[in-house]
Amino acid sequence: MDPIVAASLLANRRVAWVVADCSFTVTAVVDPDGLLSPSGARIDVSLLDAVPELIGSEADLDAVFAGQINRLELQFVEREDRLGVPIYLRLVVVAADRPPNATALYCVFEDVSELGVSRQRLMQSRNELLLAQRSLAETVADLKASNGELRRLTDMKSVFLSVAAHELRTPLAVISSYADLLAQGLVGDLESRQLQSVEVIHDGAQRLLQITDNLLDMTRIEAGRLELVLQVLDAGELIASIVDEQRPLFQQSGQRLSIALQPGLSNALMDELRATQIVVNLLSNARKYTPAGGSVDVVLSQAADPSELLLTVSDTGVGIAPEDQPEIGTWLFRAKSANQINAKGVGLGLNITRSLVELHGGRFWFESTPGQGSAFHVTFLAADPEPVED
Repeated sequence: MDPIVAASLLANRRVAWVVADCSFTVTAVVDPDGLLSPSGARIDVSLLDAVPELIGSEADLDAVFAGQINRLELQFVEREDRLGVPIYLRLVVVAADRPPNATALYCVFEDVSELGVSRQRLMQSRNELLLAQRSLAETVADLKASNGELRRLTDMKSVFLSVAAHELRTPLAVISSYADLLAQGLVGDLESRQLQSVEVIHDGAQRLLQITDNLLDMTRIEAGRLELVLQVLDAGELIASIVDEQRPLFQQSGQRLSIALQPGLSNALMDELRATQIVVNLLSNARKYTPAGGSVDVVLSQAADPSELLLTVSDTGVGIAPEDQPEIGTWLFRAKSANQINAKGVGLGLNITRSLVELHGGRFWFESTPGQGSAFHVTFLAADPEPVED
């Protein structure tokens, strides 16, 4: 093909055209867009000098000449155009006849910079993805190791707390029992001041026994060893009996305790021992943070969801500061309001309560306003929920 004809056919495309004879000597060059710069290509020079990308492919060029292969193709050849701008070229080498029937090589360069840049970006993204995957794999491995260490430390903590609580429980029970004997005068009469001291000993031992019981419960819950025995119970009857048992404590504290039960309530699925613990903990918490003259109200009603019963224990106590509210019910957390009224405790009660409620399949939440009081809500699953009307 005449170079002028080739140029006219390729005028609308960024294409360069180099023709070489059987001796690999360049006989024609068509490069309207300067794709072969800066090295360029000239007539009468070696094809390998004009197209250095073909160095090492001499055997393939001979095969093209001999008709053994149809073409030689190189993808994404990197060069610079006449302006020094990096470009990507696709190089195709084919054999053809030229007058007078002599075989020639046609080397066609096509500008594929857009595709080359996209490919480069894709490769870069792929490499970044591989690096990210490798980093993620390393992070996962580190997390697995950290989780394993955390589980080991958690197991050690649980074992330590369990052993410590068990070891403390027996001597504390002995101390409490002997304090009772002394208070009852079974080992001799005591003076008034001595009785007061014995009462202090007894109360302190009882508080420590409660703490050890809570620690044992938490270790069982964390280890997944605390199992509930759910029964169909009259929740209203159970809660009313607990309130009656707790009422003297509220009277001693100068607080009013009331209970309201919605008529016609469904029975509930409860573990009687643990449900009692939930109610007692909520009442104890309300009594602890409500000053003398305040009130605590217990309400049991059907929840908005008919499959649940809703228990609410509200008080007129000191309330909880907004910044403390997200931590309520977490391990060993005590709100700042505990310092205002010198409330005793170590921050286990509500944590255990939340866990026991969730083991029952219920929900735990609260609302509180500093200086006005708090309302704690828990739900229990109804044993015979009313069908939902369409």
